[in-house]
Amino acid sequence: MDFALVGHELVHALQINRITGARFLAQYLAEYGYNITIGMAPKAAYECISFEVEAFAFQHALEQIMARGNNKALFAGACCDLDLNSPFTNSGRNPTKALADEFAAEFKKQLAIAQLKCKAAVPPSTTIRILQMIRRITE
Repeated sequence: MDFALVGHELVHALQINRITGARFLAQYLAEYGYNITIGMAPKAAYECISFEVEAFAFQHALEQIMARGNNKALFAGACCDLDLNSPFTNSGRNPTKALADEFAAEFKKQLAIAQLKCKAAVPPSTTIRILQMIRRITE
């Protein structure tokens, strides 16, 4: 299973939930159309839709985090522990929180890279909500 792609699509679910499906679709298509009219190639026009900028940043951050060290095992352990509602500690250090903090930093980095590439303005409220959700899960 491609967890990064699943994460990408979950970001879209959060976006749709935030602004409703009809508004999401209208804004999505309007941004794509605008990007095409200013001369972007179809792939670039798609990747620079503000919703995609955010979703791809989340996806790329997850790919980067999962490729580092023992993070896949930590992620699997964190998922299991969250399901069991048991404490997840390792010598007094919470690897779930450390992983979430590392992800949050990588997400911010990937979002900044994507915004520079596209000069897209991602609504800050969505990004803030994603980071707040990560913090709530690990507290």
